[in-house]
Amino acid sequence: MFDHPGEKIKTIAKVWFWIQGAGSTLLLFVSLLLATRGWRDVEEVVISFLLFIIAVVLSWVFAWLTCIFVYGFGQLIDDTEKNKEINLAMLQISKNRL
Repeated sequence: MFDHPGEKIKTIAKVWFWIQGAGSTLLLFVSLLLATRGWRDVEEVVISFLLFIIAVVLSWVFAWLTCIFVYGFGQLIDDTEKNKEINLAMLQISKNRL
């Protein structure tokens, strides 16, 4: 359960990115449908659709930004573990030479 936390954090970041992006897209689509339900003016629908596209793009960008920090933290943990293993190996080699 507690083995390889860096890999688990990176996996959680990847999954959370897709959940956050898809969820925000779905919610924005539903809100677009509800907002334009009774409209007859084409200009208002087009403006709402353009705002919807902008909001979807921004939601994916924000999802990426939030998840990249979590993924980077997982990578940092992985690199620290690898450095620890290398340092232990180097210490063992230096002890064997003495």
